Amino acid sequence: MRKASSRWVQPDLHEACLLSQCQANFLGKEVNISPRTIWNSSSQAKLWLYNLHYFGDMNARLSCERTSIHRRLVERWIAENPIGVGVGWDPYPVSLRIVNWVKWLLRGNAANLEMERSIVHQVRWLLKRLEYHLLGNHLIANAKALCFAGQYFSGEEADRWFNKGLELLEEQLKCQVLEDGAHFELSPMYHLIVLEDLLDIVQLLNRNKIKTPRYLIVSIRMMLIWSSVMRQGDGQIPFFNDASFGVAATPLAIDDYAEQLNFELSEDAKNLTHLKESGFVKIKCGNVLALC
Repeated sequence: MRKASSRWVQPDLHEACLLSQCQANFLGKEVNISPRTIWNSSSQAKLWLYNLHYFGDMNARLSCERTSIHRRLVERWIAENPIGVGVGWDPYPVSLRIVNWVKWLLRGNAANLEMERSIVHQVRWLLKRLEYHLLGNHLIANAKALCFAGQYFSGEEADRWFNKGLELLEEQLKCQVLEDGAHFELSPMYHLIVLEDLLDIVQLLNRNKIKTPRYLIVSIRMMLIWSSVMRQGDGQIPFFNDASFGVAATPLAIDDYAEQLNFELSEDAKNLTHLKESGFVKIKCGNVLALC
């Protein structure tokens, strides 16, 4: 493990989804996760299973109260998911799981050898399956996982992971962040998911006293501006392009996280805003607001 100057500080961004050792609630559906077969159950939608494999609850609200549940679930996952078998080995859940496990460890939870070995196996698996065919937030998540694993472990291999992650990140931000700050998938939900990923990488660099690359700072600033415009009157995201509530962190929660990392926020004070590159227009007139 690489020494760092401080522990990971997890912002309060996501609701808990593990209700107990045996019950989980994802996408509004509560399920008994006790059976060994749950990881690839044919009775559950693939997206529900993906959420189970993400291990997002390890860094969700009040997660410190569920540490023993998390540790047991990690042990189960390692024992019940052989390398390369099942949906949990798809590159996207692998990427999110690596980050969630590493964050949990960086917050001061004790690692064991099996968990660290599993992370190494997962990173090596991911490196051969980077999602160039999907691009978008998937490839950003791949890059983030390489950065986190590369900064958790030390040595030449870990350095290669970290450098590959930053290289991939720079390459993708050049084409994925438009001139008006929009993420190129044009979904307010995916926009916030990617923005959270980028802020996490900034915190990772800060805690290890690594200078944040200018391209990353510029991308975050631009994306924060776009996010400030693309909000409903209640501060929530509008439902464009596969967007829904409860998946990404809220815009206000992302704002708070950005401020904690010393990013200045811009206020959307204009009555008419045209986001030229992404094609959206926002009109405000008194108590009336329109986004189109």
